[in-house]
Amino acid sequence: MKSLKPLVRLALVAMLGLFAPSSLRAQDSADAEPVPPSVLARYDRNKDGKLDAAERARWQADLAKRREQYRDERNAMLERFDTNKDGRISAEEHATAKLAMQRERSEKDAERMRERAAKERAEREKAAKEEAAKKVAEKSAEQAKEPDAAPAEEMMGGGMMMQ
Repeated sequence: MKSLKPLVRLALVAMLGLFAPSSLRAQDSADAEPVPPSVLARYDRNKDGKLDAAERARWQADLAKRREQYRDERNAMLERFDTNKDGRISAEEHATAKLAMQRERSEKDAERMRERAAKERAEREKAAKEEAAKKVAEKSAEQAKEPDAAPAEEMMGGGMMMQ
């Protein structure tokens, strides 16, 4: 009888392992599941090539945050373009939404182009003003270096004419 107790215990442990809660089995399989290299590069803080529990939790939290953002964006799109309020975007509503978003994108692009053109125009005007100021300064410097030859020539020229 005593020899059966260890076997019964072993059988019980094996059965418990088979019928372990799915959350425990999922955690074990999640640890064994391969993680994409991009995720490792971003979340593997200790650079050991795998995600520990804290790193995995941070990854899962970021995923949940992105899912919530997507859900919010989807709800906003439904609110805006679901004209018949059936909770779905029909083909006609989709076409309307696509045109509206293309128009908005074009308007944003046009505004960016206007801003860029204004900035470039201001830079060109500034450069032109600086160039003009530089030419004036050079001309002033040239005139300051040259002796007053012009008045002497005028006097000589005027004297010659009198003779």
